[in-house]
Amino acid sequence: MPQDQATSPQDRGTPPHDTISALGVELLRLNLNAYRLGHHGLAHHLLSAALHCAQASGDRVLAEGIRQRAEDQRSELKRSPVAGRGRFEGTRDRGIVTMFDSVAVMAASVSQRLQPRSSPGIFVRRVRRIP
Repeated sequence: MPQDQATSPQDRGTPPHDTISALGVELLRLNLNAYRLGHHGLAHHLLSAALHCAQASGDRVLAEGIRQRAEDQRSELKRSPVAGRGRFEGTRDRGIVTMFDSVAVMAASVSQRLQPRSSPGIFVRRVRRIP
């Protein structure tokens, strides 16, 4: 089938949204493995990649899971006597946002954008007639 006649995302070589969501879930699994091995920078990048999957697939549940994972990992690092020593002390006071904080904030933003609206979002502007 010629490219210009393709009708479905699969025909055009674009994976369906559920496949992209599944990739995001796999990236979260890899994130956990990297984090447990102490590769925190890699864990951060895997969270960011998973967030791209959540946004591309429109998966709000995945975005919320990423936000929670980022917050959990940051909190755990902060409590860690070795990894957290000196790294987090006073960072908020100095206005520094950690890499896990940044992913959590971005994931919350994506999740909010993907939240269904209660109204169709149509705004009508009332114009006052001048007599």
